Amino acid sequence: MDPHARLASRIAASLALVGVVTTMYFVFVPVNPTTVALTYVVVVLLIALRWGIWEATTASIAAVACFNFFFLSDRTVFATKRVRAAGSRCSWATPLASARRTRC
Repeated sequence: MDPHARLASRIAASLALVGVVTTMYFVFVPVNPTTVALTYVVVVLLIALRWGIWEATTASIAAVACFNFFFLSDRTVFATKRVRAAGSRCSWATPLASARRTRC
């Protein structure tokens, strides 16, 4: 398989995993935002460990967008009342985007 096609399929799978988590918690299992955020963190870390930086970065950005849109106090709206609060909400994605796959 072509490396670019492999990367594209892994990015699509990463986005699908974020979509599955979002759908599961938004539609089927109502939980608090902390549980959702920690689930996103685990998913992005597993993607980073298994596939790599590009897939994890894409999943991290998608997870932050889904978390902001679906699970924060102003649901289904990207706007926030405080800019400072928006920065703190997105700060958890920064270390996830820099995760690397290491071999023992």
